[in-house]
Amino acid sequence: MAPIFAFEAAARHGSFTAAAEELGVSQAAVSKQIAALEEWLGVALFLRRHRHVEPTPAGRRLAVSAHDALSSIAGTMAEIRKVQPQPLILTLSSALSRFWLMERMPDFRRSHPGISLRIAAQDDLDGRHVQGSDLLIRYLTVAPDPQAIRLFGAQVRAMASPDFLARHPVRRPEDMAAAPLIHYDTPDRDWISWEDWRRIVLPQGALPPPTLSVSRYHDAIIAAQQGEGVVLVWQVEDGRDRPVEGLAPIPAPAIPAPGAFYLIPMTPQRHETAVAVHWFRDQAGTDGRRPE
Repeated sequence: MAPIFAFEAAARHGSFTAAAEELGVSQAAVSKQIAALEEWLGVALFLRRHRHVEPTPAGRRLAVSAHDALSSIAGTMAEIRKVQPQPLILTLSSALSRFWLMERMPDFRRSHPGISLRIAAQDDLDGRHVQGSDLLIRYLTVAPDPQAIRLFGAQVRAMASPDFLARHPVRRPEDMAAAPLIHYDTPDRDWISWEDWRRIVLPQGALPPPTLSVSRYHDAIIAAQQGEGVVLVWQVEDGRDRPVEGLAPIPAPAIPAPGAFYLIPMTPQRHETAVAVHWFRDQAGTDGRRPE
């Protein structure tokens, strides 16, 4: 098909160079493909002028057929694409997907079986990764887009496995000075770190350097469940106070997160987006408040 594409574009533009630019190939590639087509047909399709090309009678005849055929194919493909349901794309952090959203997916499927959902879980929610999304959930400390809906806040607790606590008793916050700590990379400075925890819980105390550092939050949780140390666990405040599997809080206060998780509709005009927004509000126990 490549020679036909090259020929049709060249006939339409009257130029091998313009055809090459449209197709994203070199001018030499277009010339080679058309020459191969002429050799196969046994007839010249173009008159090569100094700055342009002109179709021969045979070339004009083939150009009409090629243009009509390719236009028909493009039209049929567009019609097929229109009737195919496009998935609703939700972008959120890997941690929120794993520890909050996934357990709710059976309810979404039962409630909205006609909506095809694609979950794009990302560790880095920059502009490049959210392009094409219909819905975006982000943790933010400043007022976001006016269309954003505050889903819930969060609190952070230091937790460890029961097995770890049996081997490393932590009866008060000061005992953390001798506890192995697990560190994970955070997207920015708005996420609570061990230094933040120390400053709030142990303002006059000190913490040891982490004995284990990982790049992803859920790897840190798994390590803590395996008894490798104490980890800072984020718990969303959605009105459903559930324990974290395999982990128990140490005797220390929970720290309120400075920000909140917001749902941002990127395609608010789409029906499926509006349906999903309603479902998320219900799951988060929010009244759908907009940011102040």
